[in-house]
Amino acid sequence: MLISLPKEIRQWEVNKTRHFKKCCDKLRITQKVIESTEDCISDVNLVQSKKFRLYFRSPTNKFEIWNAKLPDPDYKKGTQGGFRLICYFIKEDKIAYLHYIERRGKLGDKKRPREQKVYEEMLRSLKEKLTKNYG
Repeated sequence: MLISLPKEIRQWEVNKTRHFKKCCDKLRITQKVIESTEDCISDVNLVQSKKFRLYFRSPTNKFEIWNAKLPDPDYKKGTQGGFRLICYFIKEDKIAYLHYIERRGKLGDKKRPREQKVYEEMLRSLKEKLTKNYG
């Protein structure tokens, strides 16, 4: 179980994009999972691990896009049966944005190339958008 840090000592302010909210509605993700995700991201150190991977760092170091593997506390599943999250961090503002969430089994892999292509295209599109806005 994740322990919630008081908001005043969290490293990142966490915001949810419209896209993330649509994903949550579509998947019927509970408030418990959303809060658990926010707590996890609010105190992240931006250090790569098996569960947290850097996808892109801007050349100016103003933002970073990360993939995360998160457990599903509703069904007591670990990261393999949990969720995949795409989030990005605006470093100078200390703001993290939750952008996309999907159940692990729905994401593409070698057995599901069509879903994998959609996922990768979404990452490329986000990278282009952020690069245009932040450099």
